[in-house]
Order: sequence, then C-alpha cells, then structure tokens
Amino acid sequence: MGTENHVPELAETADATYCAEDNKLRLYPAFRLDREIFDRLKAEGFHWAPKQECFVAPAWTPEREDVLHELVGEVGDEDTTPEERARDRARRFEEYMDKRKAEAEAAHEAVHELADGIPMGQPILVGHHSEKRARKDAERIDNGMRKAIKSFKTSEYWRGRAHRTVAHQRYLAKPEVRWKRRKKLGTDKRRCEKVLKTCEKFTRVWRKVTDNHLESFKLAKAIANYDPHARGTWSKLDKGTVTPIEARDRAIPIHEEAAEYQKRWLWHIDNRIAYETEQLDGWEPVVVKRKTVPILNYEAPDGIDVRNIYHGTVERMHQEHMTRKEYAAINKDYKGTRVVGDKSHRVRSAMVGRPGFKGLSLVFLTDSKVHEKPGPKAEDPNEGLLTRAELEYAHAKLDSSKKMRRKMAEQEERAAPFKALEDSLKNDGGVKTVVVPKLFPTPMPLAKKAAILAQIEVEHSVLEPSAGTGNLVIAIRDSAPAHLTAIEVNHGCCVHMRQMFGIQVIVENENFLHLTPKDIGRFDRIVMNPPFGRLSDVIHIEHALQFLEPEGRLVAICGGGPRQERMLKPQTSHWERLPEGSFKSSGTNVNTVLLAIDKEA
Repeated sequence: MGTENHVPELAETADATYCAEDNKLRLYPAFRLDREIFDRLKAEGFHWAPKQECFVAPAWTPEREDVLHELVGEVGDEDTTPEERARDRARRFEEYMDKRKAEAEAAHEAVHELADGIPMGQPILVGHHSEKRARKDAERIDNGMRKAIKSFKTSEYWRGRAHRTVAHQRYLAKPEVRWKRRKKLGTDKRRCEKVLKTCEKFTRVWRKVTDNHLESFKLAKAIANYDPHARGTWSKLDKGTVTPIEARDRAIPIHEEAAEYQKRWLWHIDNRIAYETEQLDGWEPVVVKRKTVPILNYEAPDGIDVRNIYHGTVERMHQEHMTRKEYAAINKDYKGTRVVGDKSHRVRSAMVGRPGFKGLSLVFLTDSKVHEKPGPKAEDPNEGLLTRAELEYAHAKLDSSKKMRRKMAEQEERAAPFKALEDSLKNDGGVKTVVVPKLFPTPMPLAKKAAILAQIEVEHSVLEPSAGTGNLVIAIRDSAPAHLTAIEVNHGCCVHMRQMFGIQVIVENENFLHLTPKDIGRFDRIVMNPPFGRLSDVIHIEHALQFLEPEGRLVAICGGGPRQERMLKPQTSHWERLPEGSFKSSGTNVNTVLLAIDKEA
C-alpha cells in the first residue's frame, strides 16, 4: 500500500508533538506504518521507542518538522514532561533490578546449600566412592557461584541506570545548567544571524546584475569569486558558457531559500531562548571575581623578594633597567610578572642576557611612570576567610562527598556476600575439579591385602608416608587400631583426611622425601603406595627404610619393571606380582608388585 493511501489515514489517527524541555519531536501512530513511511522517518533521524510507543527525533530541525507536517498536518505540545518519562524509565529499570536481584539471591542460597559440606579449595578425591557425585556437585556449585555473581552485577547495573536516569533529568533542570544552555542558544543565534546576513547581502548584490553587457559581466565574475553558493560559476562566466543574467537567476533563488531556512532556525532558537528565560525566572549565576594585585614600577638596587611560582617559596631576584621599547621587543613568551613576597603587588619580569648572566630577571622601565616602593602590607583581618559564595560552594561539595560515601558504603554492604563468592572463584578456584598430580589411589581390595601382609598389631606404630586419599589408612585402621601417622604433600587431601579420621590419625602436610627420622621418629610398620614415575617408587621405598624400627616390616606397592626387580627384590621377604589392571579403577594400567621387607634386629 503506497504513501498516498496512508497519509490521510495517518493524519486522522496519529499525533505529532514537540517538547520544548528536551527539544524533541515525537510521532504517535495508531497502527503499524508501511515500509515507505518508516524508511522516510528513519532517513530524517527518527527512531522507534517501544516503551513510549512513538517515533522520536533526537532534536528539532526544519526538515523533521516538515515531515511531520506532511504526514500529520499539525505538531502540538507534548503532554508528558521529561521528568515523568524519566520516572517511568527509572521504574522499568527498578523492575529489571528486582528480577536480577531475586535471581542472584536464589543462586547464592543454592550454592550455600550445596557447599555446606564441601570445604573451598578441596580437590576431588579420585577413586573415592563420592568422586562422581563430587564432580557433579562441584560443577553445580561453580555454575551457581558464577550465576549469582553475574545476576548481582546485572542488578547493580540496572540500579545505577535507574538512579542515573532521574539524576540526569534533575541535572538538566538545574538553573546553572539551564543558564549555560541559554548561553549556547545565544551563540547559535548569532551564527544563524551571520549566515542570514550573508545570504541577504549576496541577494542584494546579485540583483545589481541587470543585463549581459561588459559591466554586468565584470560585476557577476566579482560576485561569483566570493559567493559560497556559486561554486564553479566564475569559470563558467569566464568560458562564456553562462551569461551574467543566467548566473544571477541561478544564485538568487539559492540565497533566498537559504535565508528562509535560517529564519526558521532563528524563529525556533528565539522560542527556545524565551522558554529557558521563563524557566530561569530571573536567576543569574554568582560570579566570584579573582582578586588581582597591581603592577608597580620602582627601582630596587638590592633586588626584590618575589614568590617562586612552582614552590611558593620567597627568593630574591636581580632587577634590570630597560626602556619600554626594549621591553616591548621581547617575545611575550619570555616576559611576564612576578608576585612580591608579601603579595601586595607585582613587578615585571623578563628573560634577559648580560655578561656573566642569562636567565629570568625583574625589570624596571626607565621611561615609564615610577611608583613609590610600598611599605610592609597591613594585615587584613578578613584575609583567608571564605566569601559567602565560596562558603556555599564548600558546603555543597561537603554534602555531595557525604552522600557519595554513604552510597558507596551501602553498595559495599550489598556486594559483600557476592564479593566473597567472587574472591573464592579467583583465589581458591571454588571446589577444584582437578586430579592431584601423580596420585593413583590404592583400590580398597589391594589396600586390605597390603594391611594384612603388614601383620599389624595393636601396640605397633604405623606410618603411611604417601597417604593420598587415605585408602591405605582406612585399611590399616580396619585391620588393627594401631598408632597411625599419615604423610601427604597435597594440602587438600590432608584437610580431607583430618575431617575423615579426626584425632585417630596424625596427618602431616609435608613432603616425605624432605623428612628424617629426627622429624617424626621410627615406626614398627610402614605401609605405602609411592608414586611410580621415573623410579620414584624405588626412591621412596629406600628413603622409608630409614624410618623402620629393627624387626620392623615395610609393605609397599611398586612398579613391576625390571629395574625395580633388580634394585628391590634382593631385599624383600615377599615379592608378588599383582594381576594386570589392578589400578584400572584409579586411572592407570601400570604393572605393579606387592612387596614386603623385614628389617633385621
């Protein structure tokens, strides 16, 4: 359906308005516009505001007003004020904020329900019966933490948007801002008047071209040389492709149209200035004039004490004699004034050069009026006191600072629980889902078999030097309630074992290879499953023999390679190759051996 069919219908059902407060044009259609009208509005800078249900132009222009006149016919006054629209917008943002806040609190509560029994930073215990559930819970906790933090940040974003929407509208309504806006409108008015004056001037001079004779030809070329709207006309006149009358008839309509355009702008700007003046209601800004001290010209053979402009200290400077002509010849970048120490007056200064000296000096003009050197400055009882305007400004700054601090404190209080979650994600990594390096937990059937082979009795002291997740400790504790000591280098595993065994087992978070018998003593039984890579098992077993009491027994699980057999088997009293896949449940298919070494008395 074309524009010619929609325009009468649009004029009867749609409304067009202008708001003097925000200088915007709006079109309120009662139905969906067709593509042709929509593209036309879009080309003029209108955009669709879904919440206001209207097309909005960011600022008034004659072209935009003409489009509305053509489509609707009349442009009326806007019913809703910018303050009302700002409040409606702030209410929408607050609704978004409440939704995100509720999501954040729900996610935060769900995280705490899941994480109550899982210490932050604890690694997942590979091989434990809870591994699968722990991995799933860890993933849910991590996702919940991230969702809670994201929802809280989104809610704070909408809170800020709601606050800034109202605050910005209040800022625009301040008298000092309105006064600056009116001042800018005055600048725009003067610019339009200048363009209008130029158009009218060229219209007048072009009218003086009355025929195609030589004098008119020269006049037309002279005008075309300066007329900004007659580009290319001079060369056409020079080549003879146009006559002076043709050039005049082309230029005058252009200037008349430009003049009418500027008059519309001037009419609009005058109305806006009148509106802003009415809103100001006689308000004028308080201007605090900066107090300046006079410049004196007097001779001082001993120099003058002046203030250093960078440090504020007082220093004595030499005085040079010169004429006004000599002083005027010095570049302005190399001369100025300096304040005398008591701040009662100023003296001239300049960069001068003389034998033995080149730098800044004070200046005494020999052919200018000579002033008397002033005496000591009388003390002013009001010096240093603030004026009324300065006092009001200081109070306003103080109130603003207090309000800002209070707002920041409230924001920190709201963010505290979510900040803790974020710090946990950054620092501790939440509930970690990584495998402890070089840790292959002993399958429980094999752990029980090793405990039985150790022949542990109640009075024995037992050491597990590479405890890992504690499977061997569980098997030892189940076989006999002996005095147990477990060594583990991973902190997370140590925390887990301390929570699982309590005071029944001494758990040390140390690197076993760095310990000596002086550190933890000697033991009647040692049961261990050391790391296998690069003969680590041989190194750990030989180091563990130092901790074994005479007539003690060491039971270990080690790799089943030829080097282990060559280095360890001669010392053993029991050497048993374990079935293939004994450690498959722990994530490895390495061949292993169960051995026992008895230490002689």
